[in-house]
Order: sequence, then structure tokens, then C-alpha cells
Amino acid sequence: MLFAFLITDGTFELSDFKLMSKDLFLFDDYSETEIEYQSGDNERTYFYIARDNMIFDLMDVVEQNLIRLSYETFNIFSCRFFDFTLLKKIVSIVPTEIKLMIDNDYGSILSRDEFLRVHGYNQFLKS
Repeated sequence: MLFAFLITDGTFELSDFKLMSKDLFLFDDYSETEIEYQSGDNERTYFYIARDNMIFDLMDVVEQNLIRLSYETFNIFSCRFFDFTLLKKIVSIVPTEIKLMIDNDYGSILSRDEFLRVHGYNQFLKS
């Protein structure tokens, strides 16, 4: 299973992911702070998102400082999935006016545009 963290400003909520992804797939409510998608028994379609700002306390000081400098308030969403393509799709559907950073859980935090450029989703980059 793969993991990533999506960091947004404090006004972006889990319900925003549900609304924005409705044309790709429908998330089921797992709980008040968690949503999940899986089509049938195919693990490749599994994608889970949970808002968990306590992750911030587990980040190293450099990552924490980057987030503090980038956002007045923030939300951190933990993602679990088997197919990296699903993460790219989720990132690509977030409107460009929403500041989004992606932590790959291996010491890199990328902006939305950097992430999409690195992973070959250029058609979704800002002009």
C-alpha cells in the first residue's frame, strides 16, 4: 500500500474532495473524518482519505516550517492507495486556485504543479 499526505489551507475539507471527484468516482463516507473508494474487489481501485492534522507533529522541523510559511491555517489529509494513478487524478481535480502541497512520505513536499510535472500530468498544469 502507498501513502501520501495532501496539505491544503484550513478552509478545504474532506467534503471538497468528495464533491470534486464525483465525475471520477464516488467516495463512501467511512466516518466523519474519513472517506473511501473501492470498486468491487479490485484493490487497484482502493483510495482512502482522512483529515488528520496531528500528522504535522510527526513531520520534521523543515517540513513543519515549510507548511507554516505556506499557510496561515492548514488541513492535512492522509491518503492510502494501491494505484499511484488515483493519487495523480485526485491532485489534478483540485482547482488550481486551491493551494495544494503533496508530501510523498519520503521527505519531499511538492507543490501541485511540481507534483503533476514530475509525474507526467502536464495537461493539468497552470498555463
